[in-house]
Amino acid sequence: MKKTFNQEHIIGIICISIGTVVLSLTRSFPGGTGAINISGPAFFPNILSMILIGLGVLQILNGIFGKEEDIASAAAIWKGMKSAEFVNLLIMTALFIFFILAVEFLGFITTSAIFLAAVNWRLGIRLVRNLIYTAVFIIIIYLVFSIIFKVTLPRGIIF
Repeated sequence: MKKTFNQEHIIGIICISIGTVVLSLTRSFPGGTGAINISGPAFFPNILSMILIGLGVLQILNGIFGKEEDIASAAAIWKGMKSAEFVNLLIMTALFIFFILAVEFLGFITTSAIFLAAVNWRLGIRLVRNLIYTAVFIIIIYLVFSIIFKVTLPRGIIF
């Protein structure tokens, strides 16, 4: 049993914090239909946040009871932060934040086109295929949500 505070504890605390915030935010969501009342808009966020809280607890327990060699050193963490996978994670996070902040202003179609083209480019898809995939995905998503489910997608300044 280790008594030192390590990155396993930090990750666990972050997971538990995010899960708790999501659970508290979804309390204001409307309830579901029927007698069971689980099919409302809070159902999936609540399930995911409970899983996140459980995994956070497991992470903390791993930090307390795990073997010392299983826990990465600060040098290993720094080396991992320089890896291509970590850079991809940062780029994807930045693209998601861009999408969230820009979708109301630019509109769904424009923001989705920028987002999908950037993701495809980062995945190494060539320009012609990138543009084809982006167009096809946007058309499918638009048809499913706007036409079939009747969800009003943001129009923005362009479309």
